[in-house]
Amino acid sequence: MRRVVVVLCAISLIACSAFTAGCTNNGDGPEQKQVKEVTDTFMKALNGHDVGALISVVAKKDKKGLEEEMKTGEPSDFKVDYEIGDAKIERDDRATVSVIWKDGKGSLEVPMFLVKEKGKWKVDFEKSMEMDSEV
Repeated sequence: MRRVVVVLCAISLIACSAFTAGCTNNGDGPEQKQVKEVTDTFMKALNGHDVGALISVVAKKDKKGLEEEMKTGEPSDFKVDYEIGDAKIERDDRATVSVIWKDGKGSLEVPMFLVKEKGKWKVDFEKSMEMDSEV
């Protein structure tokens, strides 16, 4: 009987550990993959000067201003080599993705902030650019 209790406790402990590991906000779970994909789409659109693609992945509050800025701004030859780093889901509706900007001299890690709107992850452009200017 004692052996059965020990085995059941061990099974319960393993099940709880597996469940907890599946609920973590770090790593490469489905939410982290989604925020990384949105961030990559944003960076590709930025490099390609694709206004439509940029607008499709930014938060609703940023769309109008970004659209106007892209239309009225001077054409740019801006392009950056980058790598998508770690993603962290901070709450059900907030995430941060590390983007490593690279050039011939080195690299700079820049956080991109995302928010969830109607079930979809979007780049919080305003917040991300505020942080970028402080880096």
